[in-house]
Amino acid sequence: MFGYGGSFAYVPIRSGTLIISGNFRSLGTSISAADGDDYAIYYGTGSAPANGAAVTGTPAFGIQCSTPNGVTNFYPIAGTVSGLSIGTPYWFDLAGLLGASSATMQLYGPAFFLLEL
Repeated sequence: MFGYGGSFAYVPIRSGTLIISGNFRSLGTSISAADGDDYAIYYGTGSAPANGAAVTGTPAFGIQCSTPNGVTNFYPIAGTVSGLSIGTPYWFDLAGLLGASSATMQLYGPAFFLLEL
């Protein structure tokens, strides 16, 4: 996890259905051509995960982007989450799913947005 859940949080007040979108640049290293590094947004209640923590929470809408070795790419990520409980605080975080144990990933300039329908 990248540890954004402390500041990327929301309490649903209307419908419990959110559109989540964001974008970032990423650089993956030590990745084999077959693996790649994948990214996905997860959410949950309670304490948000710290940077470097194991993946936790519920996947918002699946893996949306993958970084090939040594390439810096710009990625948009977006989807809809429904069924959230009104009045319950939720954190949202970006998970980096490494394709190989020796792989690393770096994020640059992430920005995330929430809209409750």
